[in-house]
Amino acid sequence: MALLPNDTPKRTRLRLLDIVPRGAMGAGNEPHVGAGGDEALIIRVPSTQSVPAVRIRRQTANAAPTELFDIDQAGNISVLSGVAMTTQVAQVPLTAANLIAMYATPVVILGAPGSGLAIVVYEILLELKTTATQFTSGGAVQFQFGNTANAGGTAVHAGTVPASVVNAGAGTTLTALWPASGSNGLTVPANTGIYVSNASGAFATGTGTAIAYVEYGILTLG
Repeated sequence: MALLPNDTPKRTRLRLLDIVPRGAMGAGNEPHVGAGGDEALIIRVPSTQSVPAVRIRRQTANAAPTELFDIDQAGNISVLSGVAMTTQVAQVPLTAANLIAMYATPVVILGAPGSGLAIVVYEILLELKTTATQFTSGGAVQFQFGNTANAGGTAVHAGTVPASVVNAGAGTTLTALWPASGSNGLTVPANTGIYVSNASGAFATGTGTAIAYVEYGILTLG
C-alpha cells in the first residue's frame, strides 16, 4: 500500500482519504482493510507523549474547532463533544506498597480537576490480583473526595470493598462500586481529587496488586 499517492493534495494536514488508497483504479476499498488481514490505520506516538495521543475535532468555517474526544498515551478515552460534562475512563494501577500505605497516606486516583470544575463519579471497578503472600489486617476500602487518612473522607460510592477481599489467597477479584445515593444526596466538592484509602488499620505483608477503573465526568460549574 503506498503511503502517499502521487496525487496527494499539498496540504499542511491530510485527510484519511488522501493517504489510504481506494484499491486498484478506485474500484473500492483497499483489499485487506476490513478483511482482517491489515489494520486500517496505525498511529504511533512516543513514550514520552505529554499531550493527548489522538485528538478529534469538528471544524466549521470561520469558527473555533469543537473538541470531540481525546485518547491519551495509556489508551484512556475522554469524550469531550463540546459540552460542559465530559465522560472519561481512567485505569490506575496500585502496587502492594500503595495498598499497604493507603491507610495513613491515601493514594491519588484522580487529581483535582482545576478551578470551577468538579469530578462526578459514575462507577468504580476495583480489580485485585492477590498472591500466595496474603495481605493481613487492614479494613474496608473506599474511594473518597480528598486525601483524609483512615478512609475518613466522603465516599464517592455506596458500600465498600471488605478487607477480606484484599486479604484473600491467590486469585483475582473484581468489585463494582456504584454512586452514593443517600436520602440527602451527595455533596460534590469543587476542584477536589479522588483518593483511595481504607479504615481500621494498615494492610501488611501482602504482595498483591490492584487496578482501579473509574468512569467519571468533569463538570464545568456555572
